[in-house]
Amino acid sequence: MAEHTPGPWRVEKANGDAFDLPAEFSPVSHMKYLILHDVGPFCSGPIAATMPTYAESDSRAEADARLIALAPELLAELIYLVDLADNAMQEANRDGGEYDRTAELGTARNLIAAAGQTAPDSAPAS
Repeated sequence: MAEHTPGPWRVEKANGDAFDLPAEFSPVSHMKYLILHDVGPFCSGPIAATMPTYAESDSRAEADARLIALAPELLAELIYLVDLADNAMQEANRDGGEYDRTAELGTARNLIAAAGQTAPDSAPAS
């Protein structure tokens, strides 16, 4: 599995005529917000775009774009928090706690794996 494009990502309102095509022929004309990878002050690469359905508002498309743009930071923070929680549970278990680290952190680890990453696993589950 390929790694995702690293952050930061940002949101920019689409101008609708990026490819100079008539609106009726261009799916770009329906794009409301672009999610861009910042690679420098004068250059950014497109990652994704949001388009509201007929029932959705422009604000929903913008909210979707903002959430997508935060994906790299959210993933990094989830990996950090899983490691932090795992270490805390290990310490608590050494002091007589009974945390099932696999059960407690399984969903988060599965989400991390689905994104093509791995969370640190410093010791066997206890």
